[in-house]
Amino acid sequence: MKKKAIIFSVILTVFLLTVCMTVHIYADDTVKSGIWGDLSWTLNETTGELVISGEGEMNSLVDTPVWRTYSGSIKSVVIKEGVKSIGISAFRDCSNLSSVTIPNSVTSIKYNSFRNCHSLREITIPNTCIDVSEDAFSGCDFIDTVTIPANAIRAFRYCYLKSVTITSGTEIPNSAFSDKSGIESIVLPNSITKIGNFAFYNCLSLKSINIPQGVTEIGNKAFQGCRSLESIDIPKALTTIGNSVFMYCQSLKSVVLPESINEIGNDMFKGCKSLAYFTIPESVERIGSHAFYGCQSLSEIIIPESVKVIGNFALSDCIGLKRLVIPKGIETMSGYALDCTYNIESVTLPTAAISLVPKNNLKTVIFNRGNSISNDAFKGCTTLEKVIFCTNEEEWKNLQKNQNWLKDLKGVSLTYHNCKWETTDDLHIGTCFECGTEIRGEHMWDNGRVTLNPSHTSTGLKEYSCTVCQKTKEATLDKTTTHVYGDLIEHDETQHKKVCICSDVVYSNHIYGEWTVVTPATEQSEGERQKRCACGKTVSEPIARLLHEYVETVIQPTCSEQGYTLHTCKNCGDSYKDMYSDALEHIYDDDQDKNCNNCNALREILSTEEPENTDTSSSNNKGCQGTLANEFAIAIILLAAVVFPKKTKRD
Repeated sequence: MKKKAIIFSVILTVFLLTVCMTVHIYADDTVKSGIWGDLSWTLNETTGELVISGEGEMNSLVDTPVWRTYSGSIKSVVIKEGVKSIGISAFRDCSNLSSVTIPNSVTSIKYNSFRNCHSLREITIPNTCIDVSEDAFSGCDFIDTVTIPANAIRAFRYCYLKSVTITSGTEIPNSAFSDKSGIESIVLPNSITKIGNFAFYNCLSLKSINIPQGVTEIGNKAFQGCRSLESIDIPKALTTIGNSVFMYCQSLKSVVLPESINEIGNDMFKGCKSLAYFTIPESVERIGSHAFYGCQSLSEIIIPESVKVIGNFALSDCIGLKRLVIPKGIETMSGYALDCTYNIESVTLPTAAISLVPKNNLKTVIFNRGNSISNDAFKGCTTLEKVIFCTNEEEWKNLQKNQNWLKDLKGVSLTYHNCKWETTDDLHIGTCFECGTEIRGEHMWDNGRVTLNPSHTSTGLKEYSCTVCQKTKEATLDKTTTHVYGDLIEHDETQHKKVCICSDVVYSNHIYGEWTVVTPATEQSEGERQKRCACGKTVSEPIARLLHEYVETVIQPTCSEQGYTLHTCKNCGDSYKDMYSDALEHIYDDDQDKNCNNCNALREILSTEEPENTDTSSSNNKGCQGTLANEFAIAIILLAAVVFPKKTKRD
């Protein structure tokens, strides 16, 4: 029993030693650590976590950090409070690094410190970090989420950013996020006072951004090309806004500019085709060239009295613009300001500006100033319905002196003053919106418009409007005597018919359109084509089979096969042969040539060599003796046949 206990103790001791050695080996294999200057580091290769701690500058170290020997194992880096900087190439080529924790004690990130960390997707840099190298994150192409101070923006110029949060700084630099097409959201801190030129140029995916209330300046083309941006709030503190700021922001629907702005710059809203509503501040004195060019959804523009200048093509190609108000104090308006803006229905403007307005769909003109109108001012106004003169009494009288402009206004309502009316069946009473003058008078009915067409079986309705107050009345229209026919209907092989709502029927012959191929013809079969009448009747006819189009190919003869000409149809592949030629003979260079010159075929060659024998005479004698013996034997056989003929049965 004692011997067994001793044996068990030995075995248990060996087992425990083995376990301890295994644990020791495992620990040595998975956890690496060391001292690097004033800093210490520990790397757990199993989890991939690298922890750096201590007090001091990492960038003061001269040699490459030892942990980069294990760069492929590093998945996360935790820098502890006390570390003051991230050194040059500290984590370069750590291709599996996906997480970094940077403490507030870090004040600088040096050159190439995270270069080629391809797995890094997100980074947060504290506001205390005042020095970030522009190449610190070079090669980190897939970083898409950053929380950084403004001074670190340049370090991410090559990254495919999606979400950006700026935590500190006073300025967004020029071209800070230019051409970052993947950015969807940007958050700016309240400390920002200036947004530089091209700051968010061509951020195609940017949907929203907050402009802090302290921003006083927005540079040229700051948001140009942000085609996903739908709305933006401009702070009241803004005093300077550059040209082309929102150019080609195709999704932008509304913008409110503060009263501190005195100019809408050139191209500011050019190409903003979704901009549906915009109020020009009363502080604006100038509207620049192409300012609203191509704002196709803009239905109304009211230009305040403060505006004195409207530049070239300022409102051109605004195809959705229906109402336009130009102030009576305008001093300069380009002749091309409204170029290609064809759908304007109502304008309020000085009389001198009417020649600049496209007349294609113009229905209402309100004059707010002017003593005269050019003779051809209303030429081509085929849709014009009313002209309202909200001028003073003296200007109104001057306009009556020369009325040559009236020649193009036949059937158009002319009214003095525009009012909100109170009406009776016979009278209207109103006060002009422009000058407060009270107007009282009888209704002036227009020519009316049909609201319900009469037919053979029922009466119609027509509505009339007062050209002054827009009061309406209805009148009954008598039943019609003109037939109203429906669609054509097939009647028989030669005719179709149409039927009026009163059952009257009219017959006429089929009228067919152009032939249409239903089934194309081939070399093997006929095709079919068809033509159709407006009533639906169709006729068909065959299309003749196509002729073969043969292409000749000459096949040369060989020593063993004939030559011939092959004819193949290039459309369907049909073929035949003719014009045969004989096969060639074998050609050899001499009696000993074994291969044909044409086909390289082998031939048998008879031997002409003499037997090897030094005794020529003996050989010849043997030959002669053999020949004579053979001849003699044949003669004996023939003689025997004659002398001893074969006996028959009869014998």
